[in-house]
Amino acid sequence: MTNKDNPTSAGVLGPELIVRTIRGSLHSGILKAAVSLDLFNIVSRGVDDVDGVTEAISGDQRIVRMLLDALCGFGLLAKLDGRYSLTPFSRSFLVDDPEAFASSADYREVFAVQWQAFGGMDQLARTGRPVIDPRKFGAEASYWEALVRYLIPFAVAPAEAAARLLGFDGKARRGTRILDLACGSGYLGYRLAQLDPEAAVVSNDWENVLKVSRSVATKMGVADRVSYLPGDSLSLGLGSGYDLVIVSRVLTTMDLEGKNRLLGRAHSALKPGGAVLINDPIADDARVAATDQLAFALLIAGFHEEGGTYTFVECREWLAGAGFVNVKYHPVPGESSLVTARKA
Repeated sequence: MTNKDNPTSAGVLGPELIVRTIRGSLHSGILKAAVSLDLFNIVSRGVDDVDGVTEAISGDQRIVRMLLDALCGFGLLAKLDGRYSLTPFSRSFLVDDPEAFASSADYREVFAVQWQAFGGMDQLARTGRPVIDPRKFGAEASYWEALVRYLIPFAVAPAEAAARLLGFDGKARRGTRILDLACGSGYLGYRLAQLDPEAAVVSNDWENVLKVSRSVATKMGVADRVSYLPGDSLSLGLGSGYDLVIVSRVLTTMDLEGKNRLLGRAHSALKPGGAVLINDPIADDARVAATDQLAFALLIAGFHEEGGTYTFVECREWLAGAGFVNVKYHPVPGESSLVTARKA
């Protein structure tokens, strides 16, 4: 992948580049304020005008109006005749409803931690040590449950792209055996299972994260075809004979030895001709143009002593070392990219 394959805002010259970068933090701050003030839950309860929301938060009417209107501009609220309402996205991800994929509570927890990491980049640069104490966020930490729910929107575009690439069209694929390593919410694998009515998915992650996966599988209507494999993907027995192994948003957190071990285990778990699907923010080869992906490396470093954003050239080398062939890069709208490869 070359720079021209990944056009980003790095192509914007002059002051506009600075303006767009600063605006990104402003937009994040607006969403953070909205979830901290519980605005989406307030609107969901029928408090739908400026006066009512202002009273509910004991706030300032002028600023509340600005905040609600900004959320409309983001597409997170709708407005008609001065009355505000939820949009389909905010109803699915930003209200505390058992039927929602995620909630304001999840976003509050993730923002509280990530903003600490964002604000500590200078400390990170000086010390090289994670800003967030890794001892507080080890295996089974409740933070990961909130994080994987928060990340579901990041999985939607890769899931649809993967379906097209791998022939999941509701007709051609039947009975696909899928292993999803460190699956998180499981959304990507479950979306493929929706498109193959005979597919079976094995979801692997820590036990507490699999509680989220189970909930998502139920909401997506595939729970009866999913089994669960709790524990560390680097040490568990994974089985064999799979048609597809998914490795999604985990290689960025590993050192080189861990990456090679995981991809080697994925290769062993596949049947001949089976495919591995990698979903990650992948940088351009020169590491100069993939704005979101290069910034993502610093977020990873805020939590992990190893890992970071990698390039397709590096990924291709790891896959070849694990025995994979026909390695291909596939851009996806948003920050993620897909890489596919086959077991000979």
